[in-house]
Parts: sequence; structure tokens; C-alpha cells
Amino acid sequence: MTTVSRQVGVALRALALFTVLLGLVYPAVVTVIGQVALPVQANGSLLRAADGTVVGSSLVGQSFLDASGRPLAATSSPGPPPAVTTAGLRRQQPRPREPRPGA
Repeated sequence: MTTVSRQVGVALRALALFTVLLGLVYPAVVTVIGQVALPVQANGSLLRAADGTVVGSSLVGQSFLDASGRPLAATSSPGPPPAVTTAGLRRQQPRPREPRPGA
């Protein structure tokens, strides 16, 4: 076997090893540690009503319901910002001078 093909084989085995190690094993270990050490925070610190529905978060002090018990909208803004138009804008700088002939 040539040196190049041996290096390619080693590189592919290293790629497979690190893909499994860093893509599967490490996230699984961190998830288990988080669930064991801090289960409330790892699950989002959600507050549940007696019937099991999510009513808020204990970390941010945020309620997901309004005063009448209806769910709040996902965003605080009513929609996208209005488009900027140039209708009401006037030119702020004077127009550039025309070049002098022969200059």
C-alpha cells in the first residue's frame, strides 16, 4: 500500500471516530449530566398548572397566558416593521456640480 492511500485510510478512520465521539457521545454525556445535576433548568424551568399545561417559566418570570387565560403571541411586536419609503424624504445634500468643460 502506498503512503498516500495509508494516510487517506487513517484520515477516514479518524473522521469516523471523531464524528461518533463528538457528534454522539459528547452530547449524550452532557445531556445526562445536565438532567442529573440540574433537571429543572435542563428542561426549560417551565411552570405547569394542575392540569399539566405550561403556564410560564420560573427563570424569566414570564407568563405564557394573558389575563383571560389565552396564550400570548409568540412575539412582542405586532408584525414586521413598516417599509421605509422615500416619498417624504428630501435631499439632504446639494446636488454635485457639473464638471467644467475641458477639466
